[in-house]
Amino acid sequence: MKQSLKKYSLLVCLLSVAACDRTPNEVYVNRGDPERFIDHSSETVTLSLKPKNALTKLAEMVAEDRPSSAQLKCSFKSPRCTQAKEIFERNSVPIHLTAEQSNRVVLTYERVVARDCNPHFIDNMEGNRSFNHPSFGCAVSSNMLQMVSDKHQFTNPALLDYPDGEKMSQSYRAYLKNYTPRDNKSVDWSTDRK
Repeated sequence: MKQSLKKYSLLVCLLSVAACDRTPNEVYVNRGDPERFIDHSSETVTLSLKPKNALTKLAEMVAEDRPSSAQLKCSFKSPRCTQAKEIFERNSVPIHLTAEQSNRVVLTYERVVARDCNPHFIDNMEGNRSFNHPSFGCAVSSNMLQMVSDKHQFTNPALLDYPDGEKMSQSYRAYLKNYTPRDNKSVDWSTDRK
């Protein structure tokens, strides 16, 4: 009897120690967040405005792949600089002016892409527990990312800007125009049904 009592108490001690096993925090952190699957990179290209064909090359580059922003390192007294500014304004590229007068243009390209999921199952055993594998929920999150056409909304979201505010006020005005209030009498909705 004493022998079985020792075994029973040893088993209870082992089970209580195993129950105290803590789950590591990295198992739960950011498991299904779409932002985990975004890659953000930045690239700059510097062009000189001195060659004769520089403006045509610049116009072709901007038309083919619109940069996120441009830096003009020239004076507007130069006709090439004003023509470069017009090219950027035509293509809606934000322009930054610098005090440096080197007749150059620096184009900045920011790329935001959604990464593919790891399709392989990875066994995720921690201690005596089995958790979801690291890419669990990846397909749903990746599909959500693919539905957004402008991926910059994840890295640099646009807040409510002027066109959004104008559209909201137009909708509200249309609502007020079509709104016709009933009489001030109380209405019994239970008898009003037909």
